[in-house]
Amino acid sequence: SEPRRELWQALLRAVPDFRVLGTGFGTHEYVYPLYLQKWYPTRFTHAENSYLQLLVEGGIATAVLVVAALGTLAFWCLRSLRATRRPEAKPCTLAIAAALGAAAVHGGVDFVWYIPSHAFVLAVLSGLALAVNRVQRPGKVWTFPPAPRGWVGMGTVALGLLLAAWLTTSYHHARAALYWTTFQQSASPNGTETPDREGASADMAVLRDAMAEWPDNPMYTAALAECARQKFLHSEAWQRSSMPLLQLRAAVEASPFPTPEARDRWLTSTYGPDNRTLLGESQEQFCQTARLCPLNAYAYLRLAELHFLAPPGGPSIAALLEQAVKARPYDPDLHYEAGVDYLNQGNMVQAMHCWRQSALVSENYQQIVLAQLAEVVPLAALVEHFQPDFASLMALTRERFSGKDQRGARLYLLDKARELTLQEVDPKVIGPRMRELHYAFLAEGARQKAGQCARVAVAAEPDLVSTRLILIRWLVQQGSFPEAKKELEWCALRDPEEPEVRILRENVFEALADHRRRPAAVTEAQP
Repeated sequence: SEPRRELWQALLRAVPDFRVLGTGFGTHEYVYPLYLQKWYPTRFTHAENSYLQLLVEGGIATAVLVVAALGTLAFWCLRSLRATRRPEAKPCTLAIAAALGAAAVHGGVDFVWYIPSHAFVLAVLSGLALAVNRVQRPGKVWTFPPAPRGWVGMGTVALGLLLAAWLTTSYHHARAALYWTTFQQSASPNGTETPDREGASADMAVLRDAMAEWPDNPMYTAALAECARQKFLHSEAWQRSSMPLLQLRAAVEASPFPTPEARDRWLTSTYGPDNRTLLGESQEQFCQTARLCPLNAYAYLRLAELHFLAPPGGPSIAALLEQAVKARPYDPDLHYEAGVDYLNQGNMVQAMHCWRQSALVSENYQQIVLAQLAEVVPLAALVEHFQPDFASLMALTRERFSGKDQRGARLYLLDKARELTLQEVDPKVIGPRMRELHYAFLAEGARQKAGQCARVAVAAEPDLVSTRLILIRWLVQQGSFPEAKKELEWCALRDPEEPEVRILRENVFEALADHRRRPAAVTEAQP
């Protein structure tokens, strides 16, 4: 699928930056947004390609180990198949080799190796491959002197302690995963925001249980911080003020509070102690998220929003926003919000930069940004800076520039849409767009440009009768009856049962006959 191909290309771009030891195991979902140039709302927890994920997370060092492991398994299986010592073992070897081969192929298009049950089966199959190889080709037996009992006992105790620690950690992580699943099932589709204050309270309780089992998981801290933020935003005290958090930040930072304690007293008296606690918890958990996962872009974005709660000497708002857009350079949601924040600070240059990036990645945000800026930015500069696509240009003509006195702006946008379409190479794209532009130019009274679009549409879709009928109607309106007759004859051969073809043929033949009779009548009337 297209998202999977885009993800693989993004990971290949990441390999040169971490070629030796990789990004670290388990970091894929935090690293890929840095390189995924086409945004998808789906969160890719795995690379859908085990080889590529191991290469990115473990680098060349891990890739060498993977190749060595696959080569060793293939060697054991081939060696066992060629041996004649135990012929009855060959069917077992074939089954093991087929299973391992299927797993190796499947790993190229999925993340099966990361599923514990599959990994366990692969380990068992690998052990069986070694066992059959030893049965078929017994080699030299290496003997070692017996170890002192003290060392054996100490080693056993150490292994037991390691196993106990691993089981304890795994148990707590498993319980945390159950709480996280409960949260995801109750939260909104994006997995963090909650629809109301009561829902936020319930989700926060579940997330606190999850964090009690796994306190250093950045996903849990980020979700808890966002739930606290949403609960504050749904409070009655906040909704009465109807002030965005960015405006609250500006008001607090512009006020001459002598100490942070004075600021906190004002917030408590204005919004209540519970809501002040929610704001503080949100800011604290977002700080913890940024410490645990420096690539969590939304943590920096929210910390910039809640900067009025930060202690003195911390990063500035500009530094936090800069880090946010660097961590997710192709996230349209984040760039749009960052642009709004920059605008609130009066930094129009950075706001335009963020909005342009958002518009380039997302058609939806492109239309939103263009519609908002069309009132304050000259149209030519807007089009040049944001490079809108065909859909956005047409949306502007229909929504933002639909007034009677805005015909010039609409024609400018339609011309840009036509130029954009002429740069396409796919006839399946050119034809429908030119048909739409034909009708748009006709509505504006630009008949010549409408005819040009109709001719380009016919050239792109020469076998479509419906497209030729568009050109024929325009030719009839222009009085070009001979050319219209030629096009109608083609349509009649291709689709003789089309009613509109028959009607247009009658009209064109009548018009041509009328045209021939008119000169004859003029000649007879002359003395």
